[in-house]
Amino acid sequence: MKKLFIFFTLLSIFNSCTSDSEEDFSDLLSGIWANNSAIENSNLSQSFQYDFNPDSTFTVSTIIQDEANVLLGYRYFASGNYEVNGDRLTLNLLEIFIHNDSNTLFSSFEDLEMQEANQQRIFTFSIDGDTLTFTFPPCGPNELCITSQSFQRIEELIID
Repeated sequence: MKKLFIFFTLLSIFNSCTSDSEEDFSDLLSGIWANNSAIENSNLSQSFQYDFNPDSTFTVSTIIQDEANVLLGYRYFASGNYEVNGDRLTLNLLEIFIHNDSNTLFSSFEDLEMQEANQQRIFTFSIDGDTLTFTFPPCGPNELCITSQSFQRIEELIID
């Protein structure tokens, strides 16, 4: 009986440590993360941003900004919920909107077009200070994809 009690006590401690670790990852993940790049031959930049909320919801967007980092418009916007399991991140995309005008670089949020949603993306992630890195599974033959992508934590989005 005493051995059984010790076994369940150790099991309980192990499970609570695992749960705390996952909560820590979720806490560390909360916030806005951006990958910025300059747009050639312009004074504009493109920012690919994830905003993870403590309630396990998120948004992801590709925005166009001016030199002062003021939001000018969108190329992509999606929202959904996420799950953290160790270093594995599952994104459930529930709404997806895209810029669908080849004559302009971006659209207002209202002019984005809704696309088919209910997509799921699963990959691993790591956080090192203010750097979030996604590591994606290998691609199939003849597929164009990346192996990893990094983002920097930012304080807030400037909207004019």
